[in-house]
Amino acid sequence: MKSTRWGLIFTVCIFFQLALQAQSRQKAESAFLKEINNVLQHSQDAGLSFLYNVNSMLVDSPFVIKEGIISVAVSYVSDTDTIRIRAEAPVSHLNDIGYDNYLFILLKDEAVTQNEYKAGDKDYKKTIKKNLLHIGTPIKDGYGEQENLQKLLNKLLKYYKQE
Repeated sequence: MKSTRWGLIFTVCIFFQLALQAQSRQKAESAFLKEINNVLQHSQDAGLSFLYNVNSMLVDSPFVIKEGIISVAVSYVSDTDTIRIRAEAPVSHLNDIGYDNYLFILLKDEAVTQNEYKAGDKDYKKTIKKNLLHIGTPIKDGYGEQENLQKLLNKLLKYYKQE
């Protein structure tokens, strides 16, 4: 009888610990996504318009994390064409926040899959594997934003193990 009671107490403690950990991970994900989406929404360019000779960028789908995968979709629009870029990567491969003219996430390896679509196409035009994920142009102080995003990324990565 006594061992059953201790087993029940142990099970309840484990359950609450797992529930708290899941809640903490969700908070870390939300905080990180809020900040990178804020940069993305205020950005005229997520860092790739020079490749496509375009006038503007539209956010099709902001950054989200689902089942351990972070993804984003943007469209680059010119007078004659629209190119949609969808990029995704495992959160466990994220490493650092970088900054030059743009803020971006560096990965430990080439784990970003970037699919490129032309307007009206159902299938992707090309797929690129790379080691960085563009966020966008800084809103105010690029180095300050880089530091803040790095802190949020570090908190997030505590909940993801390297695969």
